Amino acid sequence: MRGHLSSMGDAAEAFLARAAFDRGPWLAVAFAVGIAAWFALPGPLAWVIAGAAALMLALGAAALWPADERRVHVRLACVTVGVLVACGIATIWTRSAMAGAEPIGRPLATAVEGRVLERIEQPADARVRLVLATRDPQTGRAIKVRVNLPMERDRPGLGEGALVRLKARLMPPAPPMLPGGYDFARE
Repeated sequence: MRGHLSSMGDAAEAFLARAAFDRGPWLAVAFAVGIAAWFALPGPLAWVIAGAAALMLALGAAALWPADERRVHVRLACVTVGVLVACGIATIWTRSAMAGAEPIGRPLATAVEGRVLERIEQPADARVRLVLATRDPQTGRAIKVRVNLPMERDRPGLGEGALVRLKARLMPPAPPMLPGGYDFARE
């Protein structure tokens, strides 16, 4: 049995030795597998376990074949694939933590002071939508809010970059109407 397993290792080593530069695209695939695993797995515990398993593959290959000249390409493939899968998981997790922002939890009636980021004319609805950069009145963290302003209350100076102060009732974003639908709270 050991001889049969050894011949499989020899075949893998020979295949990887012949592949030369054709191995490069598989590095991108390994990174993408880490990203896909983050989306497929249920939560932080599973992400940590998957990343640890990928790193264990890399460490195990380095420990199993430390200076074995017969398995140079197999060791290199296992180490790079393990590290890149773990990097894919870490990259998407970090990006998700940086890009995602918690929406406000409940409706708020408050005074808002902020800078206009975007002005969206909506003449069919007889309103102007202003996207403001402001601070959450409860926690002080930076948030982005959309405020609908009736056309009759519009002023010529309310363009991008203007500083505004107003009283508004802020509503949290709507959840998806159907499973898999557009999630305003996530955006």
